[in-house]
Parts: sequence; structure tokens; C-alpha cells
Amino acid sequence: MRKAKWILALAAVALLAVVAGCSWSTVATVDGAKVTEKEFYAELEKQHGREVLERLITEKIILQEASKKNITVTDKEIEEEMARIKGMFPSEQEFINAVKQYYGMSVDMLRQRIKLDKLANKVRTADIKVSDAEMSKFLGERRYLRHILVREESEAKAIQALLKDNGDFAQLAKQRSTDPGSKSRGGLLGFVKKGDMVPEFEKAAFALKEGETSSIVKTPYGYHLIRSDKPDRKEAKEAISKEKAEPVDTWVARLRQNSKIDIKRDQYKDLADSIKSGGKQQQGQPVPAAPSK
Repeated sequence: MRKAKWILALAAVALLAVVAGCSWSTVATVDGAKVTEKEFYAELEKQHGREVLERLITEKIILQEASKKNITVTDKEIEEEMARIKGMFPSEQEFINAVKQYYGMSVDMLRQRIKLDKLANKVRTADIKVSDAEMSKFLGERRYLRHILVREESEAKAIQALLKDNGDFAQLAKQRSTDPGSKSRGGLLGFVKKGDMVPEFEKAAFALKEGETSSIVKTPYGYHLIRSDKPDRKEAKEAISKEKAEPVDTWVARLRQNSKIDIKRDQYKDLADSIKSGGKQQQGQPVPAAPSK
């Protein structure tokens, strides 16, 4: 399915090329007989045209809603998320390969998916109010954590010595941690509540006061040094807002129902009613999560 959606996006680009009147080149030859781009993309449209069109319409609806509310996503926000995802992989090439193989996207397509996901979340939560009581409860139930994970206790002790000598925790995490999900962000785990982590980690983390660093903590994953940082209240507000907001699927369905959709091609005319009546939603693939170990 993921690879199919990559093909769908390719088809969408191609169909735009048709409208623009682009010339067609040869995709392949078989004993001298040409398979042209026109034939290739016509077949893609025949097989996947409805799904592509539905997804593009939904994306347009989200973009229009963002424009109405004057909401944007900056390049910095996109690149920060790209860096987080890249940090999950040992090398740039492995990141590129994984995005293509497991998520069926190019890196540029991933950037566009990140932009749309972030935009949708900003629009969906724009009118949500967070009370002081809600903020206090959220912060009271969580710790804002960084950690450094290594395989050997001797390595953990060496890092501990550097920290005691005024070493910078975030920099040491970037340099020495083996956790692919947090390494690139200076070991940042963000908000963690009870039940999120293994018991050994949880016990040590929730015993820390703000600004404190734990002693070495052994878990099934290795040896950790854990730091409790000052909570990021903006991040907390975003998290609370997402919890309070209308579920994504419900929100997208409501936007679709309230949109005026005029489809010009006869073979897709019935798609407008399907979209407005809550047909299969095509907001897009999720942004990649950490690869499984």
C-alpha cells in the first residue's frame, strides 16, 4: 500500500504535466517498440486516478482552511522534523533508502508530507484553549527528559565524569548516545508520563527534580544517564491541544462535507458526493516513526 501511494503521487504529477501540454518521452522499449510516457501515465490514471484525485482534493481543503486562518508552517519547522527522522538512522543513505523502501516516498515527498501533517495539526488545534489547571495537571503528571544511552557501563561512567566536569548534556548525547530516536536532538525525549518507559528508567526519572541528572541506570536497552529539564510550555500546550481537539479523521470529514467540490472530468463526477458523504479519506501517509529494533 505504501509503495502504491508513491506511485499515486507520481501519477498526479504526470497528470499535471498532461494539462500543461508537456511533450512525452519514451519510458522503455521492447524489441524496438516504445512504451511512451503517455501510455504509462494513462495506465496509472486508469488504475489509481480516483484515489489520487480524492487525496489531492482533501489536501487542497486543508490548505484552504489554513489560509483562512492565516496559519503557516516554516521551513525551520520542517527541517527540524526532517533532522529528527534522519537521526533515527545510522547514515544519510540509510535514511533515504528507508524512506523510499518502507514509506514509498522520495525525500522531497516526505518534506511535503511533514508540511501537510504539521499544517493540519496547527489548523485543527488553532481554536483550542488550554486552562492553567489543565497545564498544571499535564506538567504534574510528566517529566521533560533527556537521556544518553550507551551499551557499556564503562562508557556511561566516562560520560558521567564529563558531566561532573561541566560537560554539556545535549552535546554529549549527540556525540555519544546510541539511541537513534533522540540522539540528533541532544537526547531529548520530551514529555514522559508514568507507564511510557521501562520500570527502571521510570523510577529514576520521576525521582529527579528539574535540572538534576541521574546516576547510571541499567535497563534491558543498556546504560542510561537521565536529565530532567525545564518543561517546554509551548510544547505542552500543543500536546494538550491535540488531546482536546476533534479527532483528525472527524475533522477532515467535516471539512470535506462543508466544501464546494466541482469535478470537471465526467468519469470522476460521482467522487464529489463520495468525498462529502465521508468516503475513504486520503489525507496522506503518517510521517515516519522510529524504525523497529
